[in-house]
Amino acid sequence: MLDNMAVMVPIVMLAALVRGFSGFGFAAIAVIGMNLFFTPQQSVPVILSLDLLCSVNLWKQARQQANYPILKKLIAGSLIGIPLGLGLLLLLPAELLKLAICLFILLFSLFLACNMRLPHMDKPLAPGLFGFLSGAGTASASVGGPMVVAYMLSSPLNPQQQRATMILVFYRE
Repeated sequence: MLDNMAVMVPIVMLAALVRGFSGFGFAAIAVIGMNLFFTPQQSVPVILSLDLLCSVNLWKQARQQANYPILKKLIAGSLIGIPLGLGLLLLLPAELLKLAICLFILLFSLFLACNMRLPHMDKPLAPGLFGFLSGAGTASASVGGPMVVAYMLSSPLNPQQQRATMILVFYRE
């Protein structure tokens, strides 16, 4: 048990430092680091639990600023995507899932670094689709955030609404 803690604590601390600086990225960094030593089946539940606990204090303000019509569509899509993601987590071999997680995070990191914006994010089905992808990504690999971030940055919402809506999506209020 102590060997596991010696590995997990520095990884979680680094991920928390990045989140404290940037406001997001905890799960993506923590899951990649943890997957160096554990299977996704072991690391994903731990990371999701820690991420939830660390965000409780953000909910009050987020509830006041969120865009609820978009939030509802994102959460509905997410709830539909969660069973698919859970199936992937349970059925895919650990090594294949680790590779998929790393490639997925790299792809979305490049997308965000290049400041790309997705077209047609004002369409009624867009939030549900990205919510579905987020739910599947969260349940399978604890990487549902990049899909929601990509959608939000391309949406017509103002930055305060984007941030508040993302907080509530990530923590499924």
